[in-house]
Amino acid sequence: LVDEFQDINPLQQAILEAVSREPDSARSSNLFAVGDVKQSIYRFRLAEPEIFLDRLDRLRNGKLKLKSEAQNSNGAAMFLQNNFRSRPEILDAVNLVFRRLMTGTNQGLVYDKDAELRAGLPKPVADDHVPVELHLLERRIGQQAAISEASEDEGEVDSEFGSDSGPETQADSDALERGTRAGDPPSRWDPIVREAHLIATRIRELASPSDSLQKPLRYADIAI
Repeated sequence: LVDEFQDINPLQQAILEAVSREPDSARSSNLFAVGDVKQSIYRFRLAEPEIFLDRLDRLRNGKLKLKSEAQNSNGAAMFLQNNFRSRPEILDAVNLVFRRLMTGTNQGLVYDKDAELRAGLPKPVADDHVPVELHLLERRIGQQAAISEASEDEGEVDSEFGSDSGPETQADSDALERGTRAGDPPSRWDPIVREAHLIATRIRELASPSDSLQKPLRYADIAI
């Protein structure tokens, strides 16, 4: 039984073939693997998601063809699509976005009918419709845009912006690297900091009585 199969590397794959019956065409395969290539995060330790995609493709075709050229036809692919964690509105939005992003042009990943998520629990009949928001942030903003934004939002540009004076302390240096010094415009912040700021701001708005979309949320209603 192998979990997180999308993150194995060629050496691990060779070990699995050596200890399982899969290379033996005369015997039924006993290798059970679970994975999701969309969750592959370990390329830095030589994981090759293509191993997962290749195995999935061969299982879909009803044959497992290994380096020994032996074939074992006892394998099958099963798609676990029912999601019990999220509301149908969220799953619909995820499917809508992923279908447009994962079209096979990026590492062969295709978000098709077998990959899409399905609501495992029905939506309550009397439940109100809640909209799904999608926020897009630019990864990097050019210096000219940062200057423009600072001028418009704050009336003046930080005197150290673009200067060669350098930070005064180590704390200033660390903050400068992250782009989070006090008074810095958001366009100078590190992308992950800007993302966190946007999320925190939206949470505060949703928990405020002044939000016009719905009744105020409790912080306990929110998950990240």
